[in-house]
Amino acid sequence: MYQPIRSSKDFGDLIRRCRQLAGLTQAELAQRAGLETKQISRIETATNVPGLNSILALCAALDIELGIRERDETGSSSQVAASIEDIF
Repeated sequence: MYQPIRSSKDFGDLIRRCRQLAGLTQAELAQRAGLETKQISRIETATNVPGLNSILALCAALDIELGIRERDETGSSSQVAASIEDIF
C-alpha cells in the first residue's frame, strides 16, 4: 500500500500503526531498531523529527519499504526511485 508521508506527524502515525499491527510495544520496537523507547514515543507523537538513520532503522525493524516519488516540472508524480542510491 502506498502511504504518502508529508510531515513528521504522518511518519509518526505510520510508525504507530505498523508497530501496533506487528504487535510490538514501543520498547520492543526500540530494541529492534537500536533506538531508545522515549525516541519511539516522541517520533509517534511528532514531538521529535527523526534523522535519516533513525527513519531507516525503523523502516527495517517494521519491514516498511521506503520509496521516493519524484515530481516532474508540472508537479505530477513520476516514477518511484528504484533504490535509495538513486535519490542521492
